[in-house]
Amino acid sequence: MFFSVLGFITTLVMLHRVFAYETLSTSSSYELAQCSASVQRQWPAGVLFFVYGVENSTKTQTFLQQTLNSAKRFKKLNPEVPLGIWTTELTGDVVSVFDFVGHIDREYVVAERQWLTRINFMRCSPFGLTLAVDSQALACSSKISALLNRAWLASPTFDIAVNSKFALGPRRLAASEPSVFEPHNWMVAYRNTSQVRELFRVWFFTHAAMERRKSRSDDQRSLYRALRTRRSCIRVGRLTNNFAAAFVEDHQGTDKVHRATQELAPGDCHVFHYAATSTEEADDICERCAGGAVRILVQGHASHFAVALNQADYDQLTKTSGQTREFAESALPFGADELAYPWRVLQR
Repeated sequence: MFFSVLGFITTLVMLHRVFAYETLSTSSSYELAQCSASVQRQWPAGVLFFVYGVENSTKTQTFLQQTLNSAKRFKKLNPEVPLGIWTTELTGDVVSVFDFVGHIDREYVVAERQWLTRINFMRCSPFGLTLAVDSQALACSSKISALLNRAWLASPTFDIAVNSKFALGPRRLAASEPSVFEPHNWMVAYRNTSQVRELFRVWFFTHAAMERRKSRSDDQRSLYRALRTRRSCIRVGRLTNNFAAAFVEDHQGTDKVHRATQELAPGDCHVFHYAATSTEEADDICERCAGGAVRILVQGHASHFAVALNQADYDQLTKTSGQTREFAESALPFGADELAYPWRVLQR
């Protein structure tokens, strides 16, 4: 009932579409874009994509097609969810799929395949609560919009929420050093507040300094540094593993041949970080990701994965030992149908 009411509220808000075809002038790609006040908070909560690149880039067109496929699946499963995009590519398909379209001038694209431009325009969101995702975000459930709206309407427990680049279950949280908590930035949830905008300003200039030294620098490390700098002013949440399902590394330095997900609670997977090549493959992956028990998905190679239901399964599938994972439901600090929970380690 709660999900149905939230869907109705969102539908009422979405009776108009917004197109921000504004070209923001700049003298340097390393300057902050000036976010138009008319862009801010057009909807309470929504999903925001980013596609940008140098002119006539085949890579950009590949990412654009992935993004369109991802967005269409979000709309198919969650027709009431508002979708936005900041992009250099103003095509007819983009205009027809997205509720908000923001134009990125190529002056803001510092190089091919880099993350500074994304950080810059994450600040200019049309949503009060933004779910920023990359082009390979695969929608798996019809509850995404309702979970976003529930988080928006509830008493705030986070200003920004991410998941971990490394596999860090409940048992390992207490023993791990904070330095291993590197955000996995394919999905970031954040509120449109002055504190978050200041965090993004710090993140942008932290990453700009890294980008000047080495092009295509990792935006996950720069976000971690910004979060540590602003930890007294920002409430950091951790996206639940079921909402932000992804294959991650077991620890820093692990090869990527036998990557696995975090522990998944009994129930649905909502969004999976996976580049499905067809609707059939996407449906199959989402169906196999859901389950009635605590589980971990282990990736054998690019298009194959198996499900571990206990430690013995996990050791066999990953060909490792001594990497203890958690398979008791009572030990997980979240349920399947939750967006995020407080991540206190990043705040200490």
